[in-house]
Amino acid sequence: MPEGWRKAVFWALKVNFFILAVDLILLLTWSLLYNINVVAPVRRDFFPFLLLLESGLVFLIGGTIAMASSIFPSKIREHVFHSEEKWSKEKLKKGEAKANLYILAGIFLFLESVGLALLV
Repeated sequence: MPEGWRKAVFWALKVNFFILAVDLILLLTWSLLYNINVVAPVRRDFFPFLLLLESGLVFLIGGTIAMASSIFPSKIREHVFHSEEKWSKEKLKKGEAKANLYILAGIFLFLESVGLALLV
């Protein structure tokens, strides 16, 4: 596996585990506050639905990052906000690389939500 791919996969997995940890903490807190069993929200498809919503949000963030560095938003910033910042191909490539990381994390979250929905 190339070094760039390895770093991207490890970054996406770290983000994925962080999101899962936050979700589990929220699920435990919610179950303690309402005095319900922890397994009940998972069985009622709450947890897979939460992961699906989060994967959609991560996909939107990745798409926004990719779009923000394209030429159209750059020209809008230049003409409307009188920005001196010019569009460059290097910024576009950096934005696309950053967006790919978020899209990869979204793919992991989506696959986990589908897998969890099929298992439960």
